[in-house]
Amino acid sequence: MSSAELALQKALVAALKADPVLAAALSGVFDTPPPGQACPYLCFGPWTGSDWGHKSGAGREHRLSLSLWDDQPDSIRLRQLMDAAERAALAIPAALDGHRLVVMRLGRSLVIRDPEGPDQGVIELRAKTLEAG
Repeated sequence: MSSAELALQKALVAALKADPVLAAALSGVFDTPPPGQACPYLCFGPWTGSDWGHKSGAGREHRLSLSLWDDQPDSIRLRQLMDAAERAALAIPAALDGHRLVVMRLGRSLVIRDPEGPDQGVIELRAKTLEAG
């Protein structure tokens, strides 16, 4: 993971943990799904980074997913948590640790229902960052 990805992830974790709706409902925000964790919780899903530099500076394009897991029989709470997580992610400040967030956009969101286990809400985001300087 590049330093731009780490800076972006750090800002995302801070924003998600600071959101009052998420802070009151989630059992945690994690890098990977923990075994046996109580629902609902949020973890980072696949994250890819690619070059987005130009001749006068280095930059990265990030495609990442946030996954919310909930064991409620309907998807109402899951969708409410997804809405809060999306708002928090899209509102992170532009100033990152050694980088600058140029754009953060929603790619798509979806709910994956599982009759055997917890449902998964996925929020796919696309961000572009430049090295500060």
